[in-house]
Amino acid sequence: MRSFLSRRPVASFLVAAYAIFWASWMPVLFLGAPPRLFSAIGAVLGLALPAFLITAATEGRAGVRDLGRRALRWRVGTGWYLLAALAIPLGALLLAPIFLGPAPLQAFGQNWTLLVTAFLPQLVLALVTVQFFEELGWAGFVQHRLQTRHGALKASLLVALAFAFLHLPTYLRAPISGASAVRDLAVLAIVIPFAIVFRILIAYAYNRTAYAVLIAAITHASFNEASELIAPNVQGPLAQILAFASTALLALLAVVVSKGTLASRRPSPPARAATPTGQPALRG
Repeated sequence: MRSFLSRRPVASFLVAAYAIFWASWMPVLFLGAPPRLFSAIGAVLGLALPAFLITAATEGRAGVRDLGRRALRWRVGTGWYLLAALAIPLGALLLAPIFLGPAPLQAFGQNWTLLVTAFLPQLVLALVTVQFFEELGWAGFVQHRLQTRHGALKASLLVALAFAFLHLPTYLRAPISGASAVRDLAVLAIVIPFAIVFRILIAYAYNRTAYAVLIAAITHASFNEASELIAPNVQGPLAQILAFASTALLALLAVVVSKGTLASRRPSPPARAATPTGQPALRG
């Protein structure tokens, strides 16, 4: 088993992630269970736990300690916390006048306390229940490994596809029929382009902060909760469109500023675990 995991660590992670996360979403889909609770269960058991178990099997204690250090790295400067938490929603608000004139900015100026009373509490709740554990798997394990071989930008594209398809059950609505499944899954035409720019931005934040999983997770949670700042001032699906546009522009800026490297320093591949015969196991 260790030899197999060493050859195919990312594939092994994805198999576990898909099986556990999809299973965790079934009570939500068919029994009306609370989405946040079962998203948290899926993130912890399907993403964070396999990341640590596969790391332990392939790299031993040294690898687990390294992943733990990256997960708990918090000394990255106040500016990065502000950027991770606020860049996406504030960018969306700045884009809103293009479609709606100055009204959204004026409304935000009159209700800026929403930043403290609504947005930040929801961001923290999302972070500690779901997004931190998600990014332990996506940024701390998959992105970190793939970019050592493929570079950060190509790795982000690969992660984006896996990330989008992991969420397939969340796009479905019960009762499920052939026609409804096709209709619901058509959202992938929108989700995949978004996932690409989203993972590029998170990869840049992760690499630029010396692999701080926490900053990647705050960036992730910031998008998910952006509507707490945007929706009170922008009606309908336009709030999500603005958040998507803000994310895309920030991702493009990250690519330009980093000259396509996404601030990756191309870390050395993780240490190879020894096989039972004492020889280093080949990596996949």
